Amino acid sequence: MFSLEKERLNMYPAWQIWRLAEIHRDELLKEANQERSARQALAGHVKHDRFYCRASIWLGRHLVAWGLRLQARHGAAITART
Repeated sequence: MFSLEKERLNMYPAWQIWRLAEIHRDELLKEANQERSARQALAGHVKHDRFYCRASIWLGRHLVAWGLRLQARHGAAITART
């Protein structure tokens, strides 16, 4: 298997192999930066988890109540159009 890979690499000029290695390195760096950013975002979120949980529950309840009032007020007009 190794010899096939070696033969395949010998088909390309040195500058193409160098460029492929550069592209691969850039992709690895991009992936590492994304993972690092995700870890930092999660680490920052954990510190305020209780606050965000309460705020999300409050917001969700109010949005549902608001949606129900809108449906009660405008529901007949919407169903009549369709």
